[in-house]
Amino acid sequence: MTKQHIVIISPASAKANNGNWQTAARWARFLRTRYNVTLAPATDLSAGSAGIAPPDAVIALHARRSARALAAFAARHPALPSILVLTGT
Repeated sequence: MTKQHIVIISPASAKANNGNWQTAARWARFLRTRYNVTLAPATDLSAGSAGIAPPDAVIALHARRSARALAAFAARHPALPSILVLTGT
C-alpha cells in the first residue's frame, strides 16, 4: 500500500532552528509513521512544484506567515484538502 503524501508548509527552515521549525519537525515526525511528508517553506507559493509531487493534503503552520502559500496552493488545487494550524503563544 502506497503512503499518501502530505506537504507541511512552515515559515521557518531547519537552518533557523526556531520554534516554528521545531513545530514543523514535530508534526513531520508524528505524520511520517503513516504518510510521506515533505517540509516546504512558506515562501514557496507553489508548494507543489520545485520537485515536490502534488500532495494528497497540505498542512500550513502559522496563519499569518503561511497564508499566501496556503491560498496559492488552494487556488491551484481546490479539490485537495488543506489545513491551517494556528501556532505560537
